[in-house]
Amino acid sequence: MTELECGVARVALGDGRAVVDPVIVQTRELVVTSGGKVNLETEKIDLQFNTRPRKGIGLSASVVINPFIRVGGTLSQPTLAFDAVDTAISG
Repeated sequence: MTELECGVARVALGDGRAVVDPVIVQTRELVVTSGGKVNLETEKIDLQFNTRPRKGIGLSASVVINPFIRVGGTLSQPTLAFDAVDTAISG
């Protein structure tokens, strides 16, 4: 289990939607930033996550290979994908 050291989230709610920008979470090994939206009427999810290792911490293969993750689908059936576009732009 990874212990959460710090986290902050800004969520705007209105018109049946939750807009998340940003969410920042820090653990001993990683900093994770996120943003996106959730349609609360249709339950559609569109969230992007970017993981970065903290300085001085060893890198895991998953962070080096693709730090960009997208969560889509719906609240009842979420999907997880690697975001190749953001990886190509940043890498």
